[in-house]
Amino acid sequence: MHLRAIRFMYGLGAAEVGALRLRRNAAEPLQVPEWREGETMSHRDSMAAYAIAGTSGSTITIQASFTRAADDPPNAEIRALPIVAPQPPSWWLEPAVSASPAAISVLYAWYLRFLSAVAAGAAGDALGAVKPGGVTFGMNGTSGFETFELEGSRIAERGVGVHDVTWRWQYRPDAGAPWRDFAESRHRFYAVLDVPKAPWVQADASTDTQLPWTDVLEYACRWATGARTADEAATLVTIAVNALGNGLIEYGCPILAVSQYSMPFFNCTAFLERLRGEIGNGPYVNCSDCATIVATFANALGCDLWQSKMAGLAPFALNPIRAIGSPTWQIACGWGGFNYHEVAWKGACTASEQIFDACLYVDGDANPALAPHTPLLGPPGVARRSSELRAAALDPATKVGDLASCATSTLPWRRGTHSRSGAGGHASTRTSSCGGSSCRLTSSPASFRIGSSMSTARPGHR
Repeated sequence: MHLRAIRFMYGLGAAEVGALRLRRNAAEPLQVPEWREGETMSHRDSMAAYAIAGTSGSTITIQASFTRAADDPPNAEIRALPIVAPQPPSWWLEPAVSASPAAISVLYAWYLRFLSAVAAGAAGDALGAVKPGGVTFGMNGTSGFETFELEGSRIAERGVGVHDVTWRWQYRPDAGAPWRDFAESRHRFYAVLDVPKAPWVQADASTDTQLPWTDVLEYACRWATGARTADEAATLVTIAVNALGNGLIEYGCPILAVSQYSMPFFNCTAFLERLRGEIGNGPYVNCSDCATIVATFANALGCDLWQSKMAGLAPFALNPIRAIGSPTWQIACGWGGFNYHEVAWKGACTASEQIFDACLYVDGDANPALAPHTPLLGPPGVARRSSELRAAALDPATKVGDLASCATSTLPWRRGTHSRSGAGGHASTRTSSCGGSSCRLTSSPASFRIGSSMSTARPGHR
C-alpha cells in the first residue's frame, strides 16, 4: 500500500472545504497536490491554511489518493493518526517520587517512547486525525482522490498559529482486522482568524499573485500566535513590527523619511528579504511603510485594516515622539512637525476608531510635552483611538480641529515582481473632512484594495 498524494485546496475554496487558496510568494505558486510521494519530505514542503471562523463547527476535509500492491486488498479502510511526542509523567520533577526504582523504570520507558516519536517526526496535533474512510482501488491498482474528514481539530481553541503535523497512515482490509502502518506525511498548517482581507483575495486562478502568501503567513502567524480576536492579532503584529526596530529597520531620518517599501507600491518581496536578513530595500522606513506592513500582515490573518492618513492644511507641530528603531525622544527627527502621519486604521478611519501604529511611541503620561516620557505602544496603547494618538502626539498649540483631512492613502497595491491588473494605473480613494475633533467620511466605507480595479483603495504590493 502506498500514499500517492494529498491535497488540501480543492473544490470551490474555503467555504467548501476549509482550506484557503495560497501561493508561496509573488514568484512561486503553491503546487497542488501539496503532498506528493517521493517529493515532499519536510513539513514546510506541504503547506495549507485554515480560517478559524470558516471551520469552527464544521468538518474539515482533505483528499488523498493511493496505490496498492498485488497482494493488498482491492478495498481497504484507511486513516491517519498524528504522531505526537508523549509527555512525561506529571510527577517526574518531584525528587521524592522520581528517585524510586519503579519511577526510574517508568521514566526510562517514557524516554524511549519520546525518542521513537521524535525519530518518526513527531509534531503537533492541531489538525487532529484523518477519520477512517473506505477506499476502492481500480483495475490498475490505483484509487482516485478520496475525500476524508478530519476529527479532533484544535485550531479554534489554539487561535492563530503555525502548526507542524506528522500523520502516520494506516490501513486494514475490514473492520475486524488490525491496523497496519504504511506511510507517513509531514505538513505545515497556518491557522488564521478569518478569510484574509484585501489586498489578499481567494481567487480560483493559482496565477493570481494576490492569493495569500505562505511567506507572509510564516511571519504573521508567528507574530500573532494565540490571538483569538482581530484586535488581538493586529495588536501583536503591530508590536512585532515595531520590535524589528531593534536592528532590522529604523525610521528614515537620514533620508528625510522617504518611503522605501510602500512607494509607489508595497514591495512585499523586498520586505520579506529584509526579514530574512538580506538587504531588501534597506533599513529605512517611514510611517507609510509601517502602516502598509501592519495592514498587509494583519489582514493576512483575517483582520480588516486600512492604511489611512491624518493630515492638516499645513505641517502640524508635534510633541516629542520615539520613532521605530530609535532610543531618542525628539520632535520628528528634529524637523519640528509632520506633513502627515499614516497608520493602519479600523473601520471608516474616523477619530473615534482604533489605529495600530508600529511607527512611533508617543508619550503616554499626563504631560506628553515634557520629560520624563512614558512610551505608549503596546496593550492597551497599540489599539488606541485616533483622537488619543493626536492628543499625545500633537503640539498643544495645534488644535485637533485644525487637521482638516484624514483621507485614505491613494496607493494602489501590487506584490512580487509583477504588477497586477489595475495596480499600475489608478486607484480611487475615499476622503474625509474633519469637523471639530473628529474626521467624518463623506463617502461610504471602502477598503484599500490592492492593485485591483475596485472602487476603493488599499495599498498595493508586489
